[in-house]
Amino acid sequence: MAAALFLLACTYSLNGFRPWWTPITLTDANTGAAMRQLVYAGSAGLCLMLVWLHGSLWAMIREQLPIVFVAGWLLLTAAYSDAPSLTIKRSILFICGACLLLGVVTLSARPLHRASLLLAIASGLAASVSLVWWAVFPPEITTNPGRPGLAGISNHPNTLAPALAIGLVMAIALEAHGRLSSIARLTAIVSCGLALVLTASVTSIMTAAIMLGTYVALMASAYWRAVGVLVALGTVFAAVLLGPSQIAADALSGVGRDTSLSGRDELWGLIFDQIKQAPFFGHGWGAFWTEGKGRELVATWNPRQSHNAYMDLVLDLGIVGGGLVLFALLRPVAGLWSIIGTRSSPDRRLAAAGLSIAVGLLSVYALQQSFLGKVDSYAFAALLLIAAAASRTGTTMLPPDRASDPDASARSTQTEPT
Repeated sequence: MAAALFLLACTYSLNGFRPWWTPITLTDANTGAAMRQLVYAGSAGLCLMLVWLHGSLWAMIREQLPIVFVAGWLLLTAAYSDAPSLTIKRSILFICGACLLLGVVTLSARPLHRASLLLAIASGLAASVSLVWWAVFPPEITTNPGRPGLAGISNHPNTLAPALAIGLVMAIALEAHGRLSSIARLTAIVSCGLALVLTASVTSIMTAAIMLGTYVALMASAYWRAVGVLVALGTVFAAVLLGPSQIAADALSGVGRDTSLSGRDELWGLIFDQIKQAPFFGHGWGAFWTEGKGRELVATWNPRQSHNAYMDLVLDLGIVGGGLVLFALLRPVAGLWSIIGTRSSPDRRLAAAGLSIAVGLLSVYALQQSFLGKVDSYAFAALLLIAAAASRTGTTMLPPDRASDPDASARSTQTEPT
């Protein structure tokens, strides 16, 4: 049931329940609010009921305390928000999405495996269905008229692409058992890879490259990791000699971008001025980007975000709140390193994939797209799910001195949800 609710939320975040016969249209309107509230509030309520019936509600709160604290902090920012009603509404949306994601991992005896499997399934289905739509239906169904590239089941390539990058890494990391699962895994890998290329989303393709490179480095032997470090240092040294600005200009030109990043540098300058007005606590969660705010700022176009996750996070929550959000996410994700170092762990590959996805999203994707804290964004839902699964895995893992004690293992297993 919890897994089905998660897949339902993923369908909304990627597709918005757009029927297959409906062409993609360009609009600035903030549509689908009622459906979003129904999906997330309903899913959270059902998931919490399952957790409560299982007797794991307080265990979930205790294991995920940093994320619970962040949810409370977002709601409290309504006390000084520029738009209190908007802050309350978006805080409740975050709370509902977090309850769903935390519940999914709490109800699993192997939370990291459950999180990885669900992400691979959701992304694989999105990729496969998008490719079928692209092959069968006319272009107006699968291509956004304002942005070339495969949008598939989504309204925009940049909505679909990060899900494909995440699914590609997760599908590679999952081990197949049996012929049917091997075929499903291979299908997900091929579909995600092909669909990602067809989206022509430079940011997501670069993110996928970082994810895959990090995954290979984490799974490699110590010798090959040392070789990789030497190659990276040599690349950095060569870049310094050649001149970083020239390299950046040539690289951006090669992918059809200029050094202004399609006007983002001007927008970022304006946003930085807004951040300086409330640097410590921000303008309130979700309170800055009100309807028409973007056009008021830049006049020539109507941005609905900063196109930089860190800027938007500090814009809403300030340095203090932004730091809390990043701590709540990074602390459990960093704990995956201990699992990667344990070669006997059945979750080692999955831990490496989860850490790689976090590295890619936070190092590349976050610099171009605002997604942190937005539970209706597939990228953030995946990151929060990985963090929650890592937190629960770290809590339920036996310490090294008890790992060889069968009685301790049995006692620990009895307390885990099944």
